[in-house]
Amino acid sequence: MSALVWFRRDLRTQDNPALYQAAQSTCVYGVYVVTPQQWQMHGLGAPAVTWWLAHVQALQKELQTLGIPLYLLWVNDFSQVSQGLHWLASQLKVSAVYFNREYEWNERQRDQHVTQTLQAANYQVVSYDDQVIFTPGSLLTGQGKVYTVFTPFYKKWCASLAQQSLYTCPPPQAQKWPKLPEFPQATPFRICLHWQTQDTQQIQAIWPDYPWDLSAYTRALYYPSVQAHGVVGSEAACQQFEAFIEAQQAVAPYRAGLLDYTQARDYPSLQATSGLSGALAVGALSIRQALTRIQAVDAEALNPSAAHKDAGASRWVAELVWREFYRHILYAFPRVSRNQAFKLETHKLAWRHDQAAFAAWCQGRTGYPLVDAGMRQLVATGWMHNRLRMLTAMFLSKHLLLDWRLGEAFFMRHLVDADLASNNGGWQWAASTGTDAVPYFRIFNPSTQSQRFDAQGHFIRTWVPELAQVTGNEIHQPKDTTRARVGYATACVEHAQARQRALEAFKALSA
Repeated sequence: MSALVWFRRDLRTQDNPALYQAAQSTCVYGVYVVTPQQWQMHGLGAPAVTWWLAHVQALQKELQTLGIPLYLLWVNDFSQVSQGLHWLASQLKVSAVYFNREYEWNERQRDQHVTQTLQAANYQVVSYDDQVIFTPGSLLTGQGKVYTVFTPFYKKWCASLAQQSLYTCPPPQAQKWPKLPEFPQATPFRICLHWQTQDTQQIQAIWPDYPWDLSAYTRALYYPSVQAHGVVGSEAACQQFEAFIEAQQAVAPYRAGLLDYTQARDYPSLQATSGLSGALAVGALSIRQALTRIQAVDAEALNPSAAHKDAGASRWVAELVWREFYRHILYAFPRVSRNQAFKLETHKLAWRHDQAAFAAWCQGRTGYPLVDAGMRQLVATGWMHNRLRMLTAMFLSKHLLLDWRLGEAFFMRHLVDADLASNNGGWQWAASTGTDAVPYFRIFNPSTQSQRFDAQGHFIRTWVPELAQVTGNEIHQPKDTTRARVGYATACVEHAQARQRALEAFKALSA
């Protein structure tokens, strides 16, 4: 009996439920389906595509040491995936296909079609939860409804997990490299075992800047010890995680790890986050691996009580739970993955249409230093600090009163760690259109945020070099004469006026 494992966003051999279970068969093959046109329709950019495919190639090498071939199956979009997998399964003469579940609307429709097609052809189809601890829809309120507020979801999540044991699957045992079939010369799909020049050319036809230079991203996030040994793949993700756990701000002033996470995580000039969002996005590290390791460091990390919630480990776990919360929302309310607001009443919001203002935001020339620094960091590195994701998203949707979907799409095109659930959830939170969103009347003052989270202006000076020589508090609100002298943008909107305009727009919804 042989089996085919369909890899998606689970690009690792350690703690991979589908791979582990399939490996109980006598022979295992792997496949990764490359769908360039679908990725384009989903708004992915070259940074994310480069990151994904680099991890696919790392996985190929990892699987090769276990005697498992990983095929690359090229199809245009999701509509061809079922036919492609059926064809490959027939060529390999497998009896079962295994995969780990995805929860976005298009992905769910694709998987349903694949399952129906394969089962109709007498293949066994087996799937597992992997991106989450609890199956979406299984954690419900006392009234039997889906949680739409994070804090009670978090408490239920922790309480439910306390009643069971976390288990991480070992990697499969090595098998003898199988005899590979010779595919017919005239095949309906492109199938290969090795990345080739024509593959790069095909991707570049859609994303001309592929492969995107990942070095700025890795310099911004990965510790030197990890960079020295490579930063792509599951082994690198685990090394990065260990470096984060061990880092101490007292030893390296501009670096902070798990111990200092609660106090340091909001300061963008510090390397104080785990840097694992990219690894989690492609599944180079599983949520179970992360939680198991965190619990070994702090046995109370999953205790949501007031006495423990501000500990570094507990606060970091809460961020993992936010990722899962947004996946549960995505599953229960498919409209949020179909370009719609969670709060239906906000569909009537009178968003402005201002191309010049949107361009200023995209290019980091709004005239608000910390906003501009965050946007320039994103475009240059493919990553943005979470505090700045909130600030820049709120600036676009509240100060500029531009549709949050414009910003969500821009982030997806530029983020290495592009992830629909987290990106959509974060944007709708900031725009006050989402579940458990910030109240519409809460609008960050960009200058106050700057003074609070970049008091010395270190981050601003790094990413807005025009202001490198500006001293003192002026770094947060440069004078007009200073702006003219150094060539820095005039503020595109005045805070008080922009705030009032946003409040009036939201109040009009209930008029």
